[in-house]
Amino acid sequence: MTDNGFFNILDTVDSTNNYAMGRIHDGTARHGMLWYANDQTAGKGQRGKTWTMEKGKNIAMSLVLEPRKLAFINQFHLSAVVAITCFEFFSAYAGEETKIKWPNDLLWRDRKAGGILIENNFKGTT
Repeated sequence: MTDNGFFNILDTVDSTNNYAMGRIHDGTARHGMLWYANDQTAGKGQRGKTWTMEKGKNIAMSLVLEPRKLAFINQFHLSAVVAITCFEFFSAYAGEETKIKWPNDLLWRDRKAGGILIENNFKGTT
């Protein structure tokens, strides 16, 4: 693993989300930390589905955010901002044939090009 504190590269991992969530639970993750994997062997999709990738040809990463002032009831706003940001990044390289299939898929030429999985870990009462 290459670790510079905030941007961390993992050669192989089961799931970047599992890895990040493990760092959250053991208290070593901080806001803004990102883990990128060259290979992900058991990526996660929605509703228990798996996400497969080809080593070295895909982007598998997880980012820890602590939106402290975001009320629980407004969590969709975070999901929308992440989807739009990913869309803008991808479309800058892939062009106008990029679309969002709400709430969490990126399409290119009407085929799925990427997926966004947001896992939450709430603390507090709201």
